[in-house]
Amino acid sequence: MSRAASISAAQRREAVARAFGPDGEGAARVARELGVAPSTLYRWAQKGDDQQDSSERLIAACQQLAHSAGYDELTIERVASAAGVAVRTAFNCFPTKKSLFAAAVHDAGMRMVAAMSREVSPSHDPLDDLRRLLVAGLRAARQQPSAYLLFADLGVPPGDDQAPPWHEAMVGSCEALITAAVAAGALPRTEDPTVQARMLVAAARALNAMVVTGTPWETVEPLMARLPLLLSPPET
Repeated sequence: MSRAASISAAQRREAVARAFGPDGEGAARVARELGVAPSTLYRWAQKGDDQQDSSERLIAACQQLAHSAGYDELTIERVASAAGVAVRTAFNCFPTKKSLFAAAVHDAGMRMVAAMSREVSPSHDPLDDLRRLLVAGLRAARQQPSAYLLFADLGVPPGDDQAPPWHEAMVGSCEALITAAVAAGALPRTEDPTVQARMLVAAARALNAMVVTGTPWETVEPLMARLPLLLSPPET
């Protein structure tokens, strides 16, 4: 799938506004940041809102249907019907089910990141930052219905699974905080931060999956808050 196809309609509109608005940054700069060609930005600017609105409706319908349908059932035809979009228009927006699912997952991931970034700001205690990051992710998963795509088991074939990059990004964030905790003497230097981060994210994914599939928040939140305690304390 091309980079342009993974960018949501809302992101495209924002990019066009940044490039060509009153204080425009220019197509070249915005395109470079997005990883697309400047001509792609001009094409987005020339399009009306109809196809962009259709894309957003298809993405929202895909996210909603995922709560009651497996990946095999999420056909473009079914999603188009739920979105109130003509099948031909749906295929113009997303040529394949994989591209539609990728856009829906990307949108869900962006919503998660935005929700978490509003809650978490760095402090002088990296282990507490780690705890707050994990709990913020759990809260975002509970509050964002689209997060179901990121954590529930929909039977997605490995070749079509678009969630791993988002989980890898979480590994990177946790690893940075664990490394900071080691540097501050809060954790021993004998452990590999990457291994520890992957362990935490694997556990966090399981807890997030519990929340999005109906386990009560008050049951899961204390478990998530205690995950950093699994890391080895410094040697005395």
